Amino acid sequence: MNVMEEKYPPIVTLTEAREITGLNHIELKYLREEGVLNAYKTRGGQCRYYRDELYKLIKKGNNNG
Repeated sequence: MNVMEEKYPPIVTLTEAREITGLNHIELKYLREEGVLNAYKTRGGQCRYYRDELYKLIKKGNNNG
């Protein structure tokens, strides 16, 4: 288990997704709408992100830099 798995649950809120990635809500929304990032909406309309998807996104970004 890595540090991210210890700190964050498998499904995270927008605030947690922002903490994990360093992206703002507009950037996360763009990635979601473009199909780069998988997420789902709750019945109340709130987006939830998959921690492992965010981790893959960070890893991909670090490899491109």
